[in-house]
Amino acid sequence: SPYKYYDFSSPDGKYTVIAGEWSWLQGGGVNFYERTNPMFVKRIGSFSTDDGYEPIKNGDYSVEWNGNKMIFTANNGNGKYETVEIKRTS
Repeated sequence: SPYKYYDFSSPDGKYTVIAGEWSWLQGGGVNFYERTNPMFVKRIGSFSTDDGYEPIKNGDYSVEWNGNKMIFTANNGNGKYETVEIKRTS
């Protein structure tokens, strides 16, 4: 699988976001998902990187929670940090 998966849970344990990080040649990114039931997940956001950079694998990111919203900040592969807000839909 080209994806490496990571789980990020809120401090109260009520919410979990699944992050699928991928890298291919000069591109990369992270797709964020929420589990809609035991069998299915729904894509709820994404983060793009350059040059196949993998910020989660490299520990070059931070995660904060505000209620059911996850704030993901990471190096985009160019030495710049970008932020994306991931809001759970359920």
